[in-house]
Amino acid sequence: MPVITLTWNAGIFTPQDATPYVNHGHIYALQLRDGNNNLISNGPGLYIIEDNANVIYASQSASTRNRFNNRGDTLREFGLQPTVALANHSVRYATTNPVGARELAETWLIRILYLRDQALAQQFLQNVEKTGSFNAPGDGLTINNVGTRPAYLNAQYVYNAGAQI
Repeated sequence: MPVITLTWNAGIFTPQDATPYVNHGHIYALQLRDGNNNLISNGPGLYIIEDNANVIYASQSASTRNRFNNRGDTLREFGLQPTVALANHSVRYATTNPVGARELAETWLIRILYLRDQALAQQFLQNVEKTGSFNAPGDGLTINNVGTRPAYLNAQYVYNAGAQI
């Protein structure tokens, strides 16, 4: 049975304007920092974007800090200051173990957050193209949420082989 451990970072990251800098021809001016002024990891992992504590987006990235730098670049191209455009937003970040299970973990995370929205009769999650049901792998699936997990995620989810999620 595959076991995926999501280790949630203790920090909740908020968008902050930074001195613009150029990297590969792009101007970046968005940084995500936690309450201790630490930058979000630039490693692979999952992330959840919240708007006023409502989960609006979940995904994965091989390079999380760069993913948000690119989004900040897009905001600037539209003449928007990242911290103004994203004033009520925050980001949660988790690493996956094994790292190679990141895409399966992303599919699971989006699905579980979508089901949460359905149970609450609301629709905040925006990336609904990935919300369709899927079956647990043939030998089952266990998801462990450790670290400072969001309160809306259980510590553990266990699915039998072929169970529809």
